[in-house]
Amino acid sequence: MSEPRILFLDVENIAELIWAWGIYEVNAIEVERPGHLLSMAYKWRGDKKTQVIAQCDFKDYKPKSASDKNLCKFIWKLLDEADVIIGHNAQSFDVKKINYRFIVNGLTPTSPYKVVDTLVSLKKVARGPSHKLDAIGKVMKIGRKLEHEGWPLWKKCYLGDKRAWAKMKLYNKQDVELLEKWYDKLLPWISNHPNYNLYAGTIDKCPNCGGHLTRQGYTVTRVCKLQRFKCQSCGAWSTKPLKPFSVVR
Repeated sequence: MSEPRILFLDVENIAELIWAWGIYEVNAIEVERPGHLLSMAYKWRGDKKTQVIAQCDFKDYKPKSASDKNLCKFIWKLLDEADVIIGHNAQSFDVKKINYRFIVNGLTPTSPYKVVDTLVSLKKVARGPSHKLDAIGKVMKIGRKLEHEGWPLWKKCYLGDKRAWAKMKLYNKQDVELLEKWYDKLLPWISNHPNYNLYAGTIDKCPNCGGHLTRQGYTVTRVCKLQRFKCQSCGAWSTKPLKPFSVVR
């Protein structure tokens, strides 16, 4: 047994190219070119370097290309190695967007992995003025997203502008570095985090991070009394049944 393989990720994609009768409240008449993946930044937990792979990094890349098959194959291999994937809004966007492009490109599912969505986890326990990653980074004083010119950057990448691609990669990379800092801050609040002990083959480590636990009183439910623990690394709380199993009458 070993520690879980945790992968932080963030994807960028190009917009759909459509025909429409009007500008406002658009109902597409026809999709001329569906949206596809442009790039993905990623970092394995424990690694020092955040990496970025983009559509333009492959030999057969051509400007205005709608093919992201090689990019998807690369991403598929990464996800196939992961036990846990971390992303902000990953459940609703990143993972589903990736899966859709896998299906389009004829790829089969990767081996199963768990998803920890820091946006979903935050909304379960707290409510702030904005749950966007940039706003969170500002309030928490952990960094900001890289500023850019907006949609023109995406369009320039689609047209093959090398400087735009370089900036897109930096933007994507910064998102993942900010994501990991945010994850570290939110970690003790994530109640459904995959259990570290089940991957590492241990029984006495923090289920969230694998840190050292200290006893901190008891929790009583309707049917039993549980030993309560607090992690000395991340601060997460956890419980274990007493031995022998204690029934409250």
